[in-house]
Formats: sequence, structure tokens, C-alpha cells
Amino acid sequence: MNLRLLYIAAPYSAPTMKGVGNNICFAWDVAVDVITQCPGFFPVVPQASTAHMENCAPVEYFYEGTAELLRRCDAVLMAGNWKESKGCVNERCMAMILKMPIYYAIEEVKNAAKKEEGGDDAQG
Repeated sequence: MNLRLLYIAAPYSAPTMKGVGNNICFAWDVAVDVITQCPGFFPVVPQASTAHMENCAPVEYFYEGTAELLRRCDAVLMAGNWKESKGCVNERCMAMILKMPIYYAIEEVKNAAKKEEGGDDAQG
């Protein structure tokens, strides 16, 4: 199986640590949906890779690192309240510049997975 890397663009920052934790859990839940519903895609979850490390380096360090992760992916899924996140909006712009597929719902990723598998209901 040749897996395509799917970058999960969802908010990380929040006014409280509980909010940050909720955002991380949301991204994990999206990743589980990708794993269980979208064969051929592997989720890249930047929210989890450096969870609760925001005080270790300036925010620019994390923007640069996540931008590099995004460049190495094959597609991006805009999830949750992404429009309210400066980072997510920037990630979407970068994906557009890179001409990578951008999905806005897990159903779109599922449909792309079906088309790649050549399934009968891929026309849907």
C-alpha cells in the first residue's frame, strides 16, 4: 500500500491550557477518522507532535516546523474552526501555492480514497 500523507490543519492555540488540550484531542479524533475511514491516507498531526511545548521556543519556530511538515505531505485536511486560526489560514495558503489537494471535510478525503482505490461508488 502506498500511503499518502494527509496534513491535519486544525487549531492548536487557545486562551487556556484546557482549550489547547481540547484542540489536541480534536486533532487526534480527526486522525482516527482518517485512519479508520480513508484507506490510502496517513494522518500527520502537528498538534500532537509538539503538544504542550509552546513555552520551549518562540511561536515562529513552530510555524516553521509545521510548514516543513506540510511541504512534505501530499494533501491537507482543513478541520474544526480552522478559519479562526492564523496558523491554519497560513497553512491553507501554503497548500494552495504548492497546488496540493485541500479537503474541507472527512467525506471529501473518503471520496478521494475511493477514487484512488477504483471503487464502484467513486463517482459519487
